[in-house]
Amino acid sequence: MSFGIASFVKTPGVTPLKTRLAATIGANEAELFYKLSCDAVFATVVNSSMAAGDQAYWAVTENSEVTKEYWRSLPLIEQGEGTLGERLANVYDTLLSKHDIAVIVGSDCPQITSSLVKTAVEIVKSTGRLVMGPASDGGFYLFAFNKELDRKFFTSVKYSAVNTRKQILVRCQKRGIVVELMRQLTDVDVIDDINLVATEFHMMDALTPEQAKINKWCEKYGS
Repeated sequence: MSFGIASFVKTPGVTPLKTRLAATIGANEAELFYKLSCDAVFATVVNSSMAAGDQAYWAVTENSEVTKEYWRSLPLIEQGEGTLGERLANVYDTLLSKHDIAVIVGSDCPQITSSLVKTAVEIVKSTGRLVMGPASDGGFYLFAFNKELDRKFFTSVKYSAVNTRKQILVRCQKRGIVVELMRQLTDVDVIDDINLVATEFHMMDALTPEQAKINKWCEKYGS
């Protein structure tokens, strides 16, 4: 069974990035964080998709020549128009049309590891469960499953809310879908999240070179 893993991204210089973080540390530093985080996620998703048939993708917000040039390191999937729920549904459906298992990850959680991704995929393969990586803000940094989901599953959720993940769990329960949660991680939305990410880095056995680089950046804002 092959899997496709797509990281949701916005293009620097085209779409505003990490606006809540930028309000505190400035747009340039927020963009630097975003670029470093994308580098770390890129290394993770590429290292996790090594078997024949597996493939990593960038799921891009924009549809432009600038976007295609910037994200040329991986094949692109266009998120399409609409709300986040509609765009999640688009990317999920696209992945399942190409692979047996669809995996979606965020681009602002650089602590995610290839072993975590592989574990999530193995759980889906062996149990048929939907796997989520819970984020500390109530959302999720990873979503993996191998069954078709109606678009309302995604579009009826209120995102960027403290109960986003709980809403999805309720929808799974109503559909008889068993969910397995991975360990909780922090994705970065505001400056206080940076310290939490640094703490999670320090708890890891080893960092990739890309993670080590963003960990050093985090030290500038450590308390």
